[in-house]
Amino acid sequence: MDRHSLGLLEFGRVCAAISERAECSRARETLRVWQPLPDAAALARELTRLDEALRRGRAPGEWCAVGRGSLDAACDAEARFTLDGPGLLEVLAWLEAARATLAAWESQDSRVQYPALAALVDELPIMESLRERLSRSLDAEGRVRDEASPALKRARQGVADGERRLHAQLERWAAPFGEGSYVTRHGDRYVACVPAAGF
Repeated sequence: MDRHSLGLLEFGRVCAAISERAECSRARETLRVWQPLPDAAALARELTRLDEALRRGRAPGEWCAVGRGSLDAACDAEARFTLDGPGLLEVLAWLEAARATLAAWESQDSRVQYPALAALVDELPIMESLRERLSRSLDAEGRVRDEASPALKRARQGVADGERRLHAQLERWAAPFGEGSYVTRHGDRYVACVPAAGF
């Protein structure tokens, strides 16, 4: 095996080792199939970014945040899917991470010391209105809060009022069957329990 082939083999091993530590499946797959850059200009650009990242990593303070989970499904334009509450929380986590990263790079000193990294940060999309809306609309478990929209709040209030009325009607119906009668809930249904002697 020649020197070039040995170098490629070693490069592949390093990429595979790094890919195992990646936060999301998309990053893992990208790293797993990564190849050396054939273009000298692209290689120089990446080496500059790497040098800056290593120097910035040794400096105090946070400079790059990541969200939790994977945005693979949300980023797949071909996929037909609906994000559920936990999926929307993952989107929110990445939007929060982007916001934190942007805030960490507001310092002019960092921008002067690490211009290649600052240029990458400048490419982050600003989606503050989406972040605010998701933050306002979701609770910690990914359920939609009443505050998400006035129509939702009215609808939920209507359901709660209807359930209270139904519960009261069932209690009135069960009352004549005696002291042992009561109304409970089983799953999504109300159940009126009455003593067998009442029949």
